[in-house]
Amino acid sequence: MRIIGLLILIFLSAKAFGQLDSLGLGDDTTLNKQEQTFLNSDFADKRGDFDLKGKKIAYVGGTRGNILFTKKEFFDGYVRPRIGTNKKRHYSLIILTAIEKEKSGGYDAFILTPPKMFTDQDRERLITELSKR
Repeated sequence: MRIIGLLILIFLSAKAFGQLDSLGLGDDTTLNKQEQTFLNSDFADKRGDFDLKGKKIAYVGGTRGNILFTKKEFFDGYVRPRIGTNKKRHYSLIILTAIEKEKSGGYDAFILTPPKMFTDQDRERLITELSKR
């Protein structure tokens, strides 16, 4: 019986690691299943009824949102170091309005890392910049 329990534990651990290992793969701006599940959970306290499933996301850094990261850079630099720890989240979810989505070229939201001084003017500039990508 112990062997069966141990095998189940190993299987579940490998499955969980495989899912976490899928975070930040590729350059696609649309989240994969594991990314959307992780981020939906991570932002459960901030996103309201906004579901990240199938959403186009930009990853933005700098104190004024002046640096664009790839999905891999974001997950490697900000998400992976937090997994399995009690570290605070040092990024925030900014959900775009329908008008902003259209102006940005179809982005639904962006994740700002680290959130510092980000004004409405910075938001407008970023939306314009995203439309050129």
